[in-house]
Amino acid sequence: MVRLFRLIRATLAFFLFLALLPAPTLAQRLVDKNKGDHFQTKKGFMDGNLTQTVYYNFGEVADWLNVPTLSGVWPKGSGHTYLDGVAIIVQAETTTHDCVVARSDPSNSHKSYVL
Repeated sequence: MVRLFRLIRATLAFFLFLALLPAPTLAQRLVDKNKGDHFQTKKGFMDGNLTQTVYYNFGEVADWLNVPTLSGVWPKGSGHTYLDGVAIIVQAETTTHDCVVARSDPSNSHKSYVL
């Protein structure tokens, strides 16, 4: 009788182990290829109030190098451009569990470095 309970307990433990085995591997799934692709940039044109400009979905407003006639034009239709290119720069700092300070450096092509 005791041997039967041990056998049942070992069988249940084995099946529980098999059921929980894929959990860590499923947690390490690949990121969707449709998210975060650097080649999926889009361009739009803003034409409102008295201004005209071009903007991109990666945060840049105006682009004199590629679209010189529509980069920050004011007043609209005059051809007077006042912007070369404006972008949002984000800088961050955090401390790791090892008390190491990690900072992002926007002047280094948006790569992070650790001091």
